[in-house]
Amino acid sequence: MFAFWDLLPEQHRYAADTLWSNDDFASALPRLAEHINGAPSANSLMLAVTPPAPPEGTQLWDMAFSMVGRLFLACYAVWRDPARDAENVAWLRETVKDVEPLGIGHYVAESDLLAAPTRAVGSFAQPQWQRLEAGLRQLGAVDRAVYRAIASVPTPALDEPIRRLSRAADNSRLWLAIAAALAITGGSAGRRAAVRGVLSIGVTSAVVNLGIKSVYTRRRPDRAGAGVPGERHVRMPGSTSFPSGHSASAFAFASAVGRDLPGLALALNFLATAVAYSRVHTGVHYPGDTIVGAAIGASTALTVSAVVDRYQDALPGS
Repeated sequence: MFAFWDLLPEQHRYAADTLWSNDDFASALPRLAEHINGAPSANSLMLAVTPPAPPEGTQLWDMAFSMVGRLFLACYAVWRDPARDAENVAWLRETVKDVEPLGIGHYVAESDLLAAPTRAVGSFAQPQWQRLEAGLRQLGAVDRAVYRAIASVPTPALDEPIRRLSRAADNSRLWLAIAAALAITGGSAGRRAAVRGVLSIGVTSAVVNLGIKSVYTRRRPDRAGAGVPGERHVRMPGSTSFPSGHSASAFAFASAVGRDLPGLALALNFLATAVAYSRVHTGVHYPGDTIVGAAIGASTALTVSAVVDRYQDALPGS
């Protein structure tokens, strides 16, 4: 039986974009055909499908499927060579740009959100987008209120140790030192854990600093305005605030190492939590930045660990 996943080869690079349209196949297919013949990679593909209509009188699906049309168009650039990234992404964007006049919006899970600032808005029906915006504003208000509350509580006995911990985690120095100790003293399991942890930090740092921070440009907190005591201060980074890179790297390392050395999982996650909190205590992040950073780091570590496990299983004699 044919499966869509059969068209997506392993160990390739992918970029995707989608479009909902109320036009018909006769309008969309000729435009798509012009571009698929000129795709830089023979593995790239396009889909044009008619989704099932909801029963008469029912409301639109919520959130991700609040934006639907009579026709769903999907374009996938699939290639192997990293040197051809720009060429394939350019082809994808040019293709979708050509059919975009037929569109009414995008499917958010497979939309190229970096293609235009309006992409996120265009992936939801207007009422759902307004509700999402309202929810995010309220979460932001709570986030700022918690930040101010932490800043207002005097903690002179904790300020210096927490400030030192925050500085120790700069550039992942704390985690790299632990990785080195594990590699030297932990035997084969320690070496595996160290490699897994360092790889997870590297991938997580790229996702956060090169990806997410370039999209979500949240300003750093107003440390002076919130009254964060000077004794807590560390250098205010020049990057955007969301999410916390320190928190992401901390939980990436703790989650990855805990996979090989479960006996250390609790201690490392406690230390990662302390590092994440230190970024709020010193005034350089809102609590929400660190919570999202922790989630990104832990989930990225799971992905990296799965790839490492598959690679190890494929080695001869494993």
